Amino acid sequence: MTELSNRTGQVQLMPGRTLRPVKHRRPTTHADGTAPGSSRHDGAWRDGWDAEQLRKLSDVKRLFSGDWMHAVIVALADGPKHYKELLDTIRTLCERDRGHRRTLHESVLARTLKTMTADGLILRHQQSTAFPPSVQYSLSPETAEALDAMMPMVTWATKHADLIQRARARRCSSQASSSE
Repeated sequence: MTELSNRTGQVQLMPGRTLRPVKHRRPTTHADGTAPGSSRHDGAWRDGWDAEQLRKLSDVKRLFSGDWMHAVIVALADGPKHYKELLDTIRTLCERDRGHRRTLHESVLARTLKTMTADGLILRHQQSTAFPPSVQYSLSPETAEALDAMMPMVTWATKHADLIQRARARRCSSQASSSE
């Protein structure tokens, strides 16, 4: 998608949607040197987001956005697995998740694995010397790196579980009231 800049300096990502340029200004600081509403650990992003960073964040979100992709990644995090091991592991993980009411069917897992392999998120290893051929799946090095990069988000989610729970409850109640 091509960026278009209009006369006000706004970047147009798609027709009708614009992103204002980030204004770089020095925030006022508290006595301890931190900016209001920030922590000491907020890092380089304080310089501001630009349209390219926003696009990359959106690309990452889309890449990992399949229904069962997160479960496959978590199941493969501790090493390669055969198809049936993977299916059993994911079903066990879902049973532990009390809020998860869906069941993973074999055809859905097969389709998810095919998509993830084609996207380069997981690797498919086939040992053709055995009969029937033995197939194992594992995380690609890039996905393992992404999983490591996501751990701070997991830590944040653990720390702010109450915020997540309130948002989930509000969204569920608003969906229930809109469907009535």
